[in-house]
Amino acid sequence: MADPREATQRDGVRDESSDGLGDASADLSAQDPSRAVGAVGSLMSGIRGATASVAPRVGASALAGFGRCRGGVTVTPPQEREVSHPLGSQEQLVTLPTVGGIVPGDVAGVDFWIPLRQLRLAPKEDLLCSRYQPNEDPDFEHYTQALAQLGDQIPSLPVLQAHRAIAQGGQEDPIFLVYDHPEVYYALIALQRTRAKVHLPPVATPGAILLHALAQHGQLRREPSVLEVCLAAKRLRDYYGYTLPEIAQMQARNPEENTPPSNTQVHYQILVAELPTSVQELLHKRHILWTHTRYIAEYCGNDEALCVELATLVAQSVRMSVVALNQIIRRLKDGHSRLVTDPDQVVREVPNGAPQLHAAPGTLEAAPSALVVYQRLMAAPAAQVRSAAKSFVVQVAPTETGEQLAVPVQALDGLRGWLNDRVTPTSVRDLEATLLGYLEAVRAAAQREGFLGKDGAIRLVVDSRGSRNSRGKAFGRETKTG
Repeated sequence: MADPREATQRDGVRDESSDGLGDASADLSAQDPSRAVGAVGSLMSGIRGATASVAPRVGASALAGFGRCRGGVTVTPPQEREVSHPLGSQEQLVTLPTVGGIVPGDVAGVDFWIPLRQLRLAPKEDLLCSRYQPNEDPDFEHYTQALAQLGDQIPSLPVLQAHRAIAQGGQEDPIFLVYDHPEVYYALIALQRTRAKVHLPPVATPGAILLHALAQHGQLRREPSVLEVCLAAKRLRDYYGYTLPEIAQMQARNPEENTPPSNTQVHYQILVAELPTSVQELLHKRHILWTHTRYIAEYCGNDEALCVELATLVAQSVRMSVVALNQIIRRLKDGHSRLVTDPDQVVREVPNGAPQLHAAPGTLEAAPSALVVYQRLMAAPAAQVRSAAKSFVVQVAPTETGEQLAVPVQALDGLRGWLNDRVTPTSVRDLEATLLGYLEAVRAAAQREGFLGKDGAIRLVVDSRGSRNSRGKAFGRETKTG
């Protein structure tokens, strides 16, 4: 993204005509917004000032061309330095439109046009959209095109003096920090605009602008993410001293839970803002939900490692519900299970006291009877198991005696074919996913045929006359009922 200093003039010549307001705009730039006469008066004064004698407009590209020629104009790079810029007030005489000789109403405020090279973004901690990057925004190009269609009717940027100045060509201009609408700032740079519309809010601290931004919504505004709102709430309370009711009063309804703002919601937002950075990134990228993150922050906020593992577990699962996450947290708190991370960075919940699936050296030869049994300690993620299950077509039916449920020989062809195709070593993860996937396909077939109980156990259906039967058929023959 180009620097705004490079997108504006590089020749050191002050271009008063580029802002469309002439000398009147320069006179108004030192005016305090609380004492200003009005935006309409600024516009009218600009029209009158536009007829005055101003410096001719010289394009930066043209000057750069001269700079490349022998004996041409030398372009002086701009330099910044610290300088005090106290905010004051001054009365100005401007022309206002009247209706019947009377000003229509009270003046709402004053906007100024200033060169874009005098603007910088405020520290991200004081921005509501603190994590906004145009290269990560899929709608930035469309937004920029829409902003270009507005011409001069672009949103006004709230700015405060930065106590720094930019000097170039013997001229020194104050620098202002933009405290909201970073998308507008980046779009103006992308459009190679030379000026921006700004206003100076009459506030004591930048925190008032941040608090006001929480309540702003509109089509020409990028909505903050849930994480950005959480970070703003923490900044407002910890740094600027706002109370929870003051912060909640300026917030909109939570879009995920559709709940009105409350002190409790702001409390949870601050807890989420204190989570590890990796967990915050998962929330910001929408890999986990606000409700997931709130539960993690509420019950496990003091254990950073556990927070990271729980967030990773939720992100790797397929649509884990909040109820399921709450049950996992309860089992962890009660000591019934623990979370382990395998070499592939897959997080799994393991019951406490359950044996591991690997044997120590010499165990197989020394004590074969002590081999551990398989107890759902999976290396393969659940999503891979479900994907493997869809590749098998399985049928189940009772045996001839009707005492057991069995899989016909032809239903094993798919699994047999997969095993015969293994000509190279197969990873434990793939083998586990395939075998468990086949078993899942068997259980799915049992459920379709009515052999799977509500508790998940496989049972043969017993009719009212005591016969074990389902649909009246076993393998290739009719079973008698009654």
